Amino acid sequence: GTAAVQDMVRLKPDWPRMHAVALREGVLQVGDEVTAEVDAGRRDDIRRNHTATHLLHAALRGVVGKHVRQAGSLVAPDRLRFDVTHHEPVTDEQLAEIERLVSSHVFGNQTVATEEQSTEEAIAAGAMALFGEKYGERVRVVTVPGFSVELCGGTHCRATGDIGPFVITHEGGVAAGVRRIEAVTGAAAVQLLQARGAALSGLLHQLGTTREQAVASVRRLQADAKRLARDLERLKVQAAMGSGAGSAADDTVEIGGAKLMTREVQALEPQALRTLADSLRDRLGSGVVVLASRNEGKAALVVSVTRDLLDRVHAGQVVKTLAPIIGGRGGGRPDFAQAGGRQPDKIEQLFAECRSLVTRLLAGSLAGTG
Repeated sequence: GTAAVQDMVRLKPDWPRMHAVALREGVLQVGDEVTAEVDAGRRDDIRRNHTATHLLHAALRGVVGKHVRQAGSLVAPDRLRFDVTHHEPVTDEQLAEIERLVSSHVFGNQTVATEEQSTEEAIAAGAMALFGEKYGERVRVVTVPGFSVELCGGTHCRATGDIGPFVITHEGGVAAGVRRIEAVTGAAAVQLLQARGAALSGLLHQLGTTREQAVASVRRLQADAKRLARDLERLKVQAAMGSGAGSAADDTVEIGGAKLMTREVQALEPQALRTLADSLRDRLGSGVVVLASRNEGKAALVVSVTRDLLDRVHAGQVVKTLAPIIGGRGGGRPDFAQAGGRQPDKIEQLFAECRSLVTRLLAGSLAGTG
């Protein structure tokens, strides 16, 4: 039978190492004699990532602070993951410096030395040990001269240059006071850099610009997008205003000498909706404007009241009463208020309740509200 080694375990410090395997084909039984064969390519990739974690640990302590200690790790053929104790995110600037520092030791092609010592001697010499880890009387010390000294029994490169390119791919939090850094080395790093380069080239082609002009081009596009968005909102407001003084007659009623306008308008940003409400209010002369809009599954509501009616109609109170109908809440000043909700399908129901409410207010039955 054939099996692939999945993990190596040592139940006690002085016990021999045991291998956990997954059967690939055939049958294996207790007592079978087997031949061990190392997957050289996989082993080399693991070596690169393992030695890189030692350099990463030392770089983190040098850049972020000496309080940083290892809180977990993963060394796989295609990537590495390193958890450390730290109270806040590692900044982009710090990550860049860490990447530069690790790479400088890779370029230096320093010898990775291994030596067995007594645990007491190793710790006294400054070797980093895992917090809470139990060690036997003798330990293996892995050293990158002048940079990293750790207790470690794993497989490592003979020289730091064997690591090849080192690229940090992610930084994030995994628990309170614990940050995680992920990275790739060797061929995986080359593939990542090539993929990034291809993606950048594609973007530059779509933008019709060069690497040197890319940032300026994107800023121009952002400025154009903002300008076009403002223009679009202005056109929406103009369209909602209508072309003539009497264009709003179909959604305006007169109540006791004042007017009430209830109108649903096409999707508008909050500021544009407010601008429209104020403009329509000024057209009314004396009255209340209630506008609703739906956009991306949500509803928006604004109420604007002319000054002469503020003793009878409080926009904030009107909004507080109406907002629950559309599954939301809101409030505001006596002359203007707004709300948002999650049920745009209830806008017609809101308008019906609004007409009843404002009619009572203008008639004086709820005078003094607000």
